Amino acid sequence: MSGQGRGVAVVCLVVAMALWGSSFIALKWAFAELPPLWVIFARMALGSLVFLLAWRWRGRICYRAGDWKYLLGLAACEPCLYFIFEALALQNTSAAQAGMITALLPLLVAMGALVFLRERISR
Repeated sequence: MSGQGRGVAVVCLVVAMALWGSSFIALKWAFAELPPLWVIFARMALGSLVFLLAWRWRGRICYRAGDWKYLLGLAACEPCLYFIFEALALQNTSAAQAGMITALLPLLVAMGALVFLRERISR
C-alpha cells in the first residue's frame, strides 16, 4: 500500500472510531429526553430510510429460496436485539464504561473462534 493510501486508511479508521464512540454519548443524551425504546425505534427508522433511498445502488443480489429465514433471524439479532440491549444497558452504566466493554469485542470474537471453530489465534 502506498504512503498516501495508508494515510487515507488511517484517517478513515479514526473517523469511524470517533463516530462509533460518540454514539454512546449521543444515546445517553437522547435517553435523558426520550424513552430508550423510542430512541432505538427512531434510529432503526432512520437507518431503514437511508437504505431505502440507497436501494437502487445495491448491485445484484444472489437470493436463494429459503434464505428469508436466515435473513429474518439475522435482522432480529443484529440491529434489533443488539440495539435494544445496548439501550437498556446504557441506562445502567456510563458511556465511558460502554465504550470500554465494546473495545473488548475483538478479543471476545477471537475467543469465540477459538472455542467454537477451533481456530488458532496468533499475535
